[in-house]
Order: sequence, then structure tokens, then C-alpha cells
Amino acid sequence: SGLRMLVRRLDLGTLIILPLISLGQAVGVLILEPENASPQAAESALGLLSRMAGEIATVILARRFESRMASDDKMRTAGLIASG
Repeated sequence: SGLRMLVRRLDLGTLIILPLISLGQAVGVLILEPENASPQAAESALGLLSRMAGEIATVILARRFESRMASDDKMRTAGLIASG
């Protein structure tokens, strides 16, 4: 696959790829290359990293929602000003 070719070209050791999912919606991907490249060390940290990925996804989704709400407020205010 293209990912395997990329990993070989970059000479990466252990690579951890975690989806950022919040409320059933994928909002991104977290890709890590731990300094301690042993698969055992990476696997032991996987639980913590998965929880962190969930928190990051929740923050990203909340920021997007806040941005949409701010945009909606601006449009509503512009409509009120335009209607006089």
C-alpha cells in the first residue's frame, strides 16, 4: 500500500495511527512515531493515546461548533441591521 511505501521511504520505526472520533464523526487522524520504537512500549501506551485522541477530537468538534455559532450570530445581526 501507499502507507507502507511511505513508512519504508521515511525509515520509520513503530508508527501509531489513531482516528480522531467524536460523537461518531471522524474529525481527523493523529499519527505518532514514539522515540522508544519497541512495539511493546507503543502497545502499552495505546490505551492512554486512544483516550487522548478522543479528547482531542471532542475539542476539535467543539471549536467547529463554536465557529459555526459565531458565524450564524454575525449573519443574524447583519440581517437585523439590514431590515432596519
